[in-house]
Amino acid sequence: LLDTSSTIEIHKLVQEYTVLQMSREEYGRFLGYSVAILTQNLPPLLYSRNDNMAPSLSQQVLSHVGRLGQVIREHIRQPELDPALKREIALLFLTTYRWNWDPEDLDLAIDMTRNEQPDDWLVLLINSSRLFLEVSKEMQDNMRGKNREKTLALKADLLGYGGTDEPNRTSG
Repeated sequence: LLDTSSTIEIHKLVQEYTVLQMSREEYGRFLGYSVAILTQNLPPLLYSRNDNMAPSLSQQVLSHVGRLGQVIREHIRQPELDPALKREIALLFLTTYRWNWDPEDLDLAIDMTRNEQPDDWLVLLINSSRLFLEVSKEMQDNMRGKNREKTLALKADLLGYGGTDEPNRTSG
């Protein structure tokens, strides 16, 4: 449907049918174009108070990112995706996680980088966001009287700490 603002709205069932009819190559191009368009249109996290368009534009883009996330989760055939495209998807969903704090966006970013090296810059950014999420949950749990063992274990896992507040040191 074409409305007066020159935007196109396509029913989800039509979108679903279209995605199901795509070949692997077409699906990869669809994801690549979608990620590129959404990444270019998402405003920066920090913007001027005078920029009145940023909040509404971010909501509009985030709604499309949410739908793209659903499509990826339902139809993803990860081994068939180009590694560069997986990184672009991970970066988009990490950025949207920082906009809306939806853990599903962070989970998708993590899934897209499972085969990356642990010291890769994107993996480090994702892990720092994951750590922040877990620490935030722990703080909320502590306010409710729960323990902090889970977060200390996650901190040790993500940052290479040996279960203490000091990093592991190797003698050399």
